[in-house]
Amino acid sequence: MRGGEGSEVCGEEWFWRRKVVNQHGRNRKHLTVNRETGRSDGIGNCRNHFCLPARFSLLSNLLTMGIIEILLFIAILLFILCYNINRMLGLPPGPTPWPIVGNVLQLPMIDLDKRVLELRKQYGGVFTLWIPYPTVIIAEHEALKRTVVRDGDAYAGRPSIYLMELLFGGNYGLSFEENDWYRSQRRFTLHTLRNLGVGKPIIKDTITMLSNRTVDLLRKTNGRAIELKPYLTVPEFIQFMQLTD
Repeated sequence: MRGGEGSEVCGEEWFWRRKVVNQHGRNRKHLTVNRETGRSDGIGNCRNHFCLPARFSLLSNLLTMGIIEILLFIAILLFILCYNINRMLGLPPGPTPWPIVGNVLQLPMIDLDKRVLELRKQYGGVFTLWIPYPTVIIAEHEALKRTVVRDGDAYAGRPSIYLMELLFGGNYGLSFEENDWYRSQRRFTLHTLRNLGVGKPIIKDTITMLSNRTVDLLRKTNGRAIELKPYLTVPEFIQFMQLTD
């Protein structure tokens, strides 16, 4: 076969198909002449309009297949990473987090305590939730005593909150600090509260009285769903007024 025969065959096939589609039976003899004589009129144009675009189409298909394979590989890699992220970071087991959002979409807005109990049955009394940052949940009494009570200093840290970083440039204040300044301020606060009567019998008697009143008010609701805030705010205000007298 000559060097140009391949392109001529390609051109003839294209030229013949185009005539059949566009002109149907009217030019059947003309098509036969073109195929038999091998005339090159239109073949050069077909080489520019058909053969080269076909190569680009093949290249485009290969690129599309390559992109799909890359995306599939990334998806599998993310799944493996999320499935083993707790083990890789040395965290307690927990539900598999999703990228970016973690376990937020797996937690209901209502009856969150029931969902926590379900996770406790599945993963044990200590498990990890990504909301979206990793958070270790202690849902067992013995584990709570072992960590918070016996080894309280080791678990006295505060989480790094991005909103605090954005608004105040860091975690400041008695509720957010976790350094020596926090410990000294905590000791000072406890000492001041003791001087005001916290821990003394008079405060205990007041708390007992207010608790009994709150329970009596709750019993009058006959089990109806109520808003607890009014029942809890008033006793707190009375206790605060007694501390400041």
